[in-house]
Amino acid sequence: MASLGLNPKKQSFPAALLLHRQADGGSHFDLLIADRVPSEPDAATVPTYRIAHRPDLLPAQTTVGLERLPLHRERYLTISEPVVLDRDRGTVSLLRRGSAEACADGEYQVQWDDCASQRIRIECENMDCTLTVLSNGTERGR
Repeated sequence: MASLGLNPKKQSFPAALLLHRQADGGSHFDLLIADRVPSEPDAATVPTYRIAHRPDLLPAQTTVGLERLPLHRERYLTISEPVVLDRDRGTVSLLRRGSAEACADGEYQVQWDDCASQRIRIECENMDCTLTVLSNGTERGR
């Protein structure tokens, strides 16, 4: 599988984990990792992934499938209250906010605002994507 590098420079950009409750009663998580400094709340620039499992709670060395979604608007990186989506798509709520630094091709050090951290790898080949948790908390995966 080819790794997806969001930004080859060692810079930190905003990240957010959202719970998306769908109108039909289903739910999933949306992981947003910006690859630039957000500048316009309505600009659709944020790489986003749908995942069935809450990635920030997965144990180290766990790999799960994820789906690459269209770029999301920057405003979803900064929401604090639940947002009701148009066209009967449900509601999204913020679970965690933080920042992510690209460390290697497809690997990111995510620092959540509550001081928890993770090192993850996102890999995609065509439409098949995976997220691997390399380390959590103090493990840091160096």
